[in-house]
Amino acid sequence: MFGIGKSKKKVRSNRRKVKREIFEAVVPISLVEQAEAFTAPRGHMEMGGLLIGHVDDKGRNVCAVGIFPEQIEETPSYCEFDGKWMAMCAAAADFANSQIGSEDTPNLRVIGWIHTHPGLGLFLSGIDIKTYEDNLNMTKDGRFVAVVVDPLEGNNGVFLTPDKPRTFISASGSIQMDVELKARYLKFLQRMEEIRGTRGREVLPFILCGDLRAEHVSKGNTDDFIESYLKGIHSTRKDLKRTRKDLKSLAEDSEDRSYLIDRLGELISRNEKKLAEIESSIEVLQKEMEKKILKMNTQMEIREKDLVEAIGKLSESLETKFAEIEMAIMATLIHEEGGSQDIVAEKTDKVETKLAPYFLALGVS
Repeated sequence: MFGIGKSKKKVRSNRRKVKREIFEAVVPISLVEQAEAFTAPRGHMEMGGLLIGHVDDKGRNVCAVGIFPEQIEETPSYCEFDGKWMAMCAAAADFANSQIGSEDTPNLRVIGWIHTHPGLGLFLSGIDIKTYEDNLNMTKDGRFVAVVVDPLEGNNGVFLTPDKPRTFISASGSIQMDVELKARYLKFLQRMEEIRGTRGREVLPFILCGDLRAEHVSKGNTDDFIESYLKGIHSTRKDLKRTRKDLKSLAEDSEDRSYLIDRLGELISRNEKKLAEIESSIEVLQKEMEKKILKMNTQMEIREKDLVEAIGKLSESLETKFAEIEMAIMATLIHEEGGSQDIVAEKTDKVETKLAPYFLALGVS
C-alpha cells in the first residue's frame, strides 16, 4: 500500500468508474534493478518514490529516472512520503526543460510513482488504486504510470491503469535518447543532487538514474546504486555469517542429540533385557507359588478331615461320659430321696436344663 502525504483511508467499493484512455509505457530494467538494490536491504519494509519521464513520439509514457525520498511512514504493508517531493520534482523538471534542449525535445515531467511490495507479490491495493486515481486526476492529459517492485522475490510490474489492479507488464530493455534529451535528464538529476546537498542525504537517500547512471556518476556524483549494492552485500554477508553460526550450532546440537539418542537406545536395550529377565523370574515365582498353594490346600484338606474325625470321636466319648454322669446323678438322688421317682425326675430335668447349652455347644444330644 502506498500514499503520498495522505492518511490511510479505506476505499469505497461503490466509487464511480471513469472511462480512461490507457497509454503504453516504457520502463527500463535499470530502474527496477536500482530500486531493488536500494530497497532489498530494508527487508519487509515498503518504500515509495517518484518517476520522471516524458511522452515519446509513439505516444508512450516513458519512465527514465526517479527518486526515493525519506519516508514519513514505512511498515511491512504501507509506506508514505511527503507530497512536497511531487512539487520539487516538477520544479526540477521545468528547470531542466528551460535550460536544455529545443522545442522538439520532449519535456520532462513527473510521469509515475514506484513502490515496493516486499514478499507480497504484484498488485495494486485499495490505497494504491486511490493514490493512482488522485495522481491521474492531477494531470491534464491523464498520463501516469504505477510501478510495483518485489525486491525480495525479484519481480516487478508496470500498471497502466488503476482499473486493472492485477494486470501488468514487466520492465525491460533500455531507453534510446538523443543528445538533447539525455542532457535534459542529466540536468534534472544534477538539480536533485543540489537539493540533496542542501537538505541532507538522509532526506533524499536514493536517486534513480536509470540508463544514465554512468554519465551521472562521471560528473563526480555519488553512485547510489553501487553504494546500496555494497550495503546489500555487507548485509548479506552478515546474514550468511549469522546463518553459518546457526548451522554450526544446529550441527553441534544434532551431534549431541545423536549421541543422546544412541545412549537412550542402549539404555532401552538394556532395560528390555532386564524386563525380560524380570518377567521370566515372575513366571517362575508364580509357578512355585501355585505349587505351594496346591500343597497347602491338600494339607489343609487332610487336617480338616482329621479334625472332623477327632471331633466326632470326642463327641461320642463325651456322650458316653455324660450318660454315665447322668446315671450316677440319678442313682445318688434316688438314694438321697429315698427312692421317690417323681422328685428324682424333677431334679434331673432341672440339671439337664442347666447343662443343655453346654451339651448343645459340644454337639451332644
